[in-house]
Amino acid sequence: MRIRRIEWLFALVSLSNAAMANKSVDERVNLLPTEQELARRDACPGGGVLRYAGNPPYAGLPWHLIESVPAIGRPHAVLTRNEAPWIRKLSGPSRPVRIFEHDGVNVVLFDLCRPHRCDAESLYGVIVLPSQDYGLVLSEQGRSRRLGSHGPVTDAALACAKSIDERRRGP
Repeated sequence: MRIRRIEWLFALVSLSNAAMANKSVDERVNLLPTEQELARRDACPGGGVLRYAGNPPYAGLPWHLIESVPAIGRPHAVLTRNEAPWIRKLSGPSRPVRIFEHDGVNVVLFDLCRPHRCDAESLYGVIVLPSQDYGLVLSEQGRSRRLGSHGPVTDAALACAKSIDERRRGP
């Protein structure tokens, strides 16, 4: 009996180590960025720069925005009142909040996906500063829906983030 437990324990540790060895950089979610990541600036295909938000109130993970920034929490609650709980609460695997900068305009950008369904359901959110225009793009089963305010600058921010995210994922 004791040998069988040791064999199971060894098998679990081996599987855990194998899973950790196969993780890619893109799978590092729900963690705050390192100093090196905070310093990085990614050039966007249509112009502009994308970087991690390093300073409050926008630094952190997406759920933090709706909890701590009333100017975001209120419109988010209105836009998502009829949506699934993971969308209303912004709960799920996510990257830290990012900032898109182009022609003097800053856009706060976040993304996440539905837990255990990342391949099929995801969400990008944008907040234009200082106007606080707020929009969401929800992708479900290959279809996209837009909620809230969208314009050229938010479209550029979304295109930039998606381009960089796809490039990091690789083939």
